[in-house]
Amino acid sequence: MINETLQRLLSLSELIRTDRAISLVACGINRIVYASFMVIEFLTFTVPTSIQKQWKALDEAVWTRFLEKQEGFVQKELWQSPEDSEKLHAVIWWRDKDSWKAITDEQIRIVDMEMGDYLIEPEMREFLVITDAE
Repeated sequence: MINETLQRLLSLSELIRTDRAISLVACGINRIVYASFMVIEFLTFTVPTSIQKQWKALDEAVWTRFLEKQEGFVQKELWQSPEDSEKLHAVIWWRDKDSWKAITDEQIRIVDMEMGDYLIEPEMREFLVITDAE
């Protein structure tokens, strides 16, 4: 049974290649079979509403422009919590963890300095992109 399942997975015509991530489409198996190496960097900033306009503009000009130049950067979104208007979430999509971690501590320090008085230390979380293909 295992060999048959492996052979079915290996011979799937639905094998999809996207960048370095490889996705396997379900072949009658009721579990997660799509695996992606894409990583989400999820940063939560507490930004007082009185400075949010300035902070968002500077974050866009400084951090977003820096990230756009990095190998493996996919996109960045800024979300606001409906429960707490001071919580802003930067959702940063990376092709893979190696691309994200290629940014050095020195680079981070330099870009952080450009934020000046608007530098706010975030809470950081990491997520892997998966999907349930049934």
